[in-house]
Amino acid sequence: EEWIAQGFHGEMGFLARQDRLARRQDLAEILPDVRAVVVTSLPYWPGQRGFPPEQTEASRGSVSCYAWGDDYHEILGDKMRSLATWLHTRAGGAGRWYVDTGAVMERDLGERAGLGFIGKHSLLISPKIGSGFFLGEVLTTLPLPPDTPTASRAGCGKCTKCLTACPTNAFAGPYVLDARRCIS
Repeated sequence: EEWIAQGFHGEMGFLARQDRLARRQDLAEILPDVRAVVVTSLPYWPGQRGFPPEQTEASRGSVSCYAWGDDYHEILGDKMRSLATWLHTRAGGAGRWYVDTGAVMERDLGERAGLGFIGKHSLLISPKIGSGFFLGEVLTTLPLPPDTPTASRAGCGKCTKCLTACPTNAFAGPYVLDARRCIS
């Protein structure tokens, strides 16, 4: 709420809508009787292969690397839909799935699920694979037992490489992204 009050959401007015704020505060606003959230990740970082050269053409301008491939909403969305259908067909209950499309705090849920920690660049960081991945969630009424988080919670420490590397100085400070200045 403080981030929105400072205008850091920029032109993404939907983030400030009261119904969206209420959903972020209480997942039961999205799915009554929600009991658990299954959080998944799908990497987009190509690793040692690197990105294909056609994605770095000057005529395309500066575009964040997560947007260089096919639409992740569709790719991961298909997987989340399948997971939710499989889960609820076999175990009952009801659910809703999301891939960066609903009023859920994905990175916070990912941190609570043990997938990583929130870095100074405001993304979820997995100690094993970094922050080059998308998140998807299935909210469910099933009483699933919580996993024991396995990711390190050591955090970034004194490192500020992401903040100084940002080509548009989009960070108002550690952990605070000003979307008005972000090229992604």
